[in-house]
Amino acid sequence: EPVYSVEAARKEFPNAYNPWSAEDDELLERMWREGVGIEELSKHFERKVGGIRSRIAKLKLDEDIQ
Repeated sequence: EPVYSVEAARKEFPNAYNPWSAEDDELLERMWREGVGIEELSKHFERKVGGIRSRIAKLKLDEDIQ
């Protein structure tokens, strides 16, 4: 059974589990409103797709359905 770790996640997604900065929140919101997709946001922020989705939900950006 594979062991899941933050270190393993960070090999592919260097910013996984790091706190979000105010600047990243603003950029995420702008990119999301411009219609940038989750996969592309994941690559840009070097975070997991689930992390991007969670942040979008936390910032309530998903209430503005694209």
